[in-house]
Amino acid sequence: MDETLPLWTGARSFQGALSGLLHRRVARFGELLRAHVPDLDTRHARLRVALADVEPVPASVVHGDLFSENILIDDAGRLGAGPWACPARRWPGSILIRDSLR
Repeated sequence: MDETLPLWTGARSFQGALSGLLHRRVARFGELLRAHVPDLDTRHARLRVALADVEPVPASVVHGDLFSENILIDDAGRLGAGPWACPARRWPGSILIRDSLR
């Protein structure tokens, strides 16, 4: 992406970093997105609340393919990234993002 700041700038958690990225993208592309995404501002607000409600976990190394299908939450509410987060389980996809956008 064309970000001028590192993902973690000003953030103390991954959730905070992701929320900051979301905020910057909506600030930059909001006008275009609003023309194509119904209730963008409501969805944006819900997603930011959902991210803030995720319990922080210790930082770890993850690959760089950050897209919605790689952000997962298991039945206990634990945040994971990528299918290796729980390989014995079939993940339905981007639960956090999908549910926040409803």
